[in-house]
Amino acid sequence: MPTHPSPDIDSLWDYNQPAETATRFQALLASSDISQPEYRFELTTQLARTHSLRRQFAEAHAVLDQLVPQLEQMSSRAQARYWLERGRTYNSAGERSQAIEQFEKAWLAAQRAQADFYAIDALHMLAIATQGETSLQWGRQGLAVAQRSGEKRAQDWASRLWHNLGMTYHSMGDYPHALQAFEAALPLWRSQGLKQREFEGRWMVGWTLRSMQRHQEALAMMHILRAEMEATDQPDGYVYEELGENLMALQQPDAATPWFAKAYALLKDDPDVRAEPARLDRLRQLSGR
Repeated sequence: MPTHPSPDIDSLWDYNQPAETATRFQALLASSDISQPEYRFELTTQLARTHSLRRQFAEAHAVLDQLVPQLEQMSSRAQARYWLERGRTYNSAGERSQAIEQFEKAWLAAQRAQADFYAIDALHMLAIATQGETSLQWGRQGLAVAQRSGEKRAQDWASRLWHNLGMTYHSMGDYPHALQAFEAALPLWRSQGLKQREFEGRWMVGWTLRSMQRHQEALAMMHILRAEMEATDQPDGYVYEELGENLMALQQPDAATPWFAKAYALLKDDPDVRAEPARLDRLRQLSGR
């Protein structure tokens, strides 16, 4: 019987719909057409990831546990994917020390495989799982691999790595370096055709300008974003919040109130904002409610 090429695993992913992705992976694993042990192994690591994205950590570990007897017989690339998902499961569960150990194993395995894409993935996860200067060191190392790689997929990591470096610098209060990193990401998002990520990147630039007390520049940036999002009827509460905050900093509370009201209406049910009760209460009060 003729054999059919196995579908590319990563192309089957919809990270916004992990349950639906899991159904696709399970159907493939149940198919008699998919017999290659290495392919099935890698596919199963991704099935585990669908559980960790849904915060089903015990289920994710159980799926990965099934792979342990085969692990030493697999290629370095497949091993890297296993260690990545084991690490992501620990990291999402808040078990950082265990996560770091797995990500380091993934990085070493990906290096042995000369698989730049997964090596960078491991370095980017190490940067996420660590803090401060250690995080910056891992992130810079990932960026160096992306910039010298001959793989297009690996090169495309650079935009996300610059973004993550910017977030780390910002969390450390190093706003000038944060601004440089966010600005470095912008042309890369643009060249990849990722319009929403570019929009978010420009928001990051404006956010950082406000942190630097460059309020007029930040306000100008946010008004550009506001005009773009309203033209496509896609209002963004985070943009409205920044408009209000910059106007407050410029001692214009009356002008700020309508923007805070718009921000509160859009963000009051946002899970990320609800996780910051003081921020949500500030929005409510400044909105005049």
